[in-house]
Amino acid sequence: VRIGQSNPITVDIINRGPEPAAGELQLRLDPSKKGIRTRGELSYQVAAESTTSVTFDLEVTSEVLPANRHSVRFPVQLGISSGGVDAADVYVLPTLEIPRLSQAPRIDGDLSDMSGLAGENISYQDLWWRTEPSGESDSSASFHVAYDQQNLYVGVDVRDEAVVCNIAPDDVRAQLRSDAVGITVDPSGRSRDTSTVIQAAAFPCTTEGFQARGFRDADANQGLMEETAPGMQVSSRKTDTGYTLEFSIPWAVMPEQPDPGDEIGLNIVIYDGDEADARVGANISQSGIAWAAFPWGGKQALPYVWPRVVLGR
Repeated sequence: VRIGQSNPITVDIINRGPEPAAGELQLRLDPSKKGIRTRGELSYQVAAESTTSVTFDLEVTSEVLPANRHSVRFPVQLGISSGGVDAADVYVLPTLEIPRLSQAPRIDGDLSDMSGLAGENISYQDLWWRTEPSGESDSSASFHVAYDQQNLYVGVDVRDEAVVCNIAPDDVRAQLRSDAVGITVDPSGRSRDTSTVIQAAAFPCTTEGFQARGFRDADANQGLMEETAPGMQVSSRKTDTGYTLEFSIPWAVMPEQPDPGDEIGLNIVIYDGDEADARVGANISQSGIAWAAFPWGGKQALPYVWPRVVLGR
């Protein structure tokens, strides 16, 4: 469900008995949960040995989020007057509307030309992988996103007090091995798996210096960006607090191109390892944080729990 929006929920009610039934749906939550409410008609009538559906809106606000996090999962129960109960998990996702640009930003690692665009922060507590970073200076980020007819643009400012460059230029794959940024995009907004998405990524530096290397990983067309995403650009810069990474990802390399006003899935993922003397190619992964982050490994594999982004008109 999207923060700050009405989310339609449809419930099927099955009457296996010989008589008609009527009542009211009941949403049962942990009493401590704030920022959740239902809107719409919750009453139902269902004929004998029949099924009916009830649709209502579930609204959530940022009050439901734990401190310093931008997503959360929590259990709910739906009950009916006669005593039937079903359980589910609610995944609360951040949302953003991004602007359509008339002039493309320069992909040079300097984010100043993206600073006024739509964006958000990622906290060190937005954890989905391994061990929570020690604080904001260890691993956190801010980002900005925009688009035009040709490309999706993402600029990420990563705070990382120990940037490690232990990946060789000819070994560019599996971003979770070292310091890196992943941009996961579901252009349809409806994907159920990664066969219809693009998972772009880049290392900010390699053993030959601070020059970004981009690629695709964990989708249906993996490999160096020059081979799997022609026209994709990446650029990085070292900063006093970590590094920046800037992406230009062509819509043409994605399974489909959305239109202005469409909603897509988009997540920003930060990988961190702090082993300064790591051997070349070593897997030094210590943590993974993301704009939407759930504490299990499905973050990459399940596009339907990526944040929702609307392409501005």
